[in-house]
Amino acid sequence: MRKRLVSCEYETISGRRITVRAPQLRPRQAAFWRCFFYVSAIFAIGLYAYAPDAGSILLPIYAIVLILLFHRNKKGFFERSAHEVLQTDSRLPILYLRSFKSDLSFVEFFSFRYGSFDEALCASFETVGPVVVIGKPTEKGSSGLGAARLYVSDKDWQVVVQDLMQRAQAVIIRAGVTPGLRWELSEAFRRLKPEQVILFLTFGWGLSESREDKYQRFVAWAQQFIVKPLPEQIDGAFLVYFDNEWNPHLLDPHANGNRFDEYSETDQGEALKLRDAFHSHPLAAQLDKAASSTTFLPPDLRQLLPFILFIVVLIVLFVFR
Repeated sequence: MRKRLVSCEYETISGRRITVRAPQLRPRQAAFWRCFFYVSAIFAIGLYAYAPDAGSILLPIYAIVLILLFHRNKKGFFERSAHEVLQTDSRLPILYLRSFKSDLSFVEFFSFRYGSFDEALCASFETVGPVVVIGKPTEKGSSGLGAARLYVSDKDWQVVVQDLMQRAQAVIIRAGVTPGLRWELSEAFRRLKPEQVILFLTFGWGLSESREDKYQRFVAWAQQFIVKPLPEQIDGAFLVYFDNEWNPHLLDPHANGNRFDEYSETDQGEALKLRDAFHSHPLAAQLDKAASSTTFLPPDLRQLLPFILFIVVLIVLFVFR
């Protein structure tokens, strides 16, 4: 669904005014399309159930496609304006930087709880401040992000990013390899305190490269901007945070609160050191929540329950028609 953007003036801390574009809320249109999609889906299933000769297996498939399309695009109606949020929300923002070439995984598409890893991350940090992102200039439909957004021209985006870094309580960087992201990473490590920088490692499994291979490619160029060496391997981790001495630490998404127990039997001192470093981080609670929700497999079967129930209904209708 094509999003509606409005032009507005963004004023930097230094007083410079820059023309940007921001999304416009459309709750009424969203309500209309929600009704349309779900009524169409119910009609298609009902026609197949009570008049199988008039319908076919294509009708339930049509219903599934309608629901999934709406699920992926409904946020286009509710995307917030970062320009408005920065003016009305007194909390310091969370700046989220990522490459526009980020991959969309199978689980991201079918996740009913968040819809994408980006959304899971944004939902985790929204409790402490509004999450703000710079939108892709050529983006027409919904981004699938749960963050407030700005659209900036090529000549002004670096100025706006630098200004947002000055305002932000934290900057989250989704690792990638594009030139723009390299500049953003270098600026973040040059301008910010260690506790303000968080790396988001969502490298997916590919046919030609493993997660570790993609991570090593990232480290090869990113290490020049980072004071201390990054971990050699990431295993199943998705988040890296830094203590006040720029020491990087991985967060295990499957530890469920027992992230440092692996050291307790072999090196109790190391376990206490890591635990203290984590709990002294100003965003420890949000990091813990994000680490639990940004996994390639849903941390909870309830995330996929609507889709599973829908498939079960289709199987029952097909067997007993």
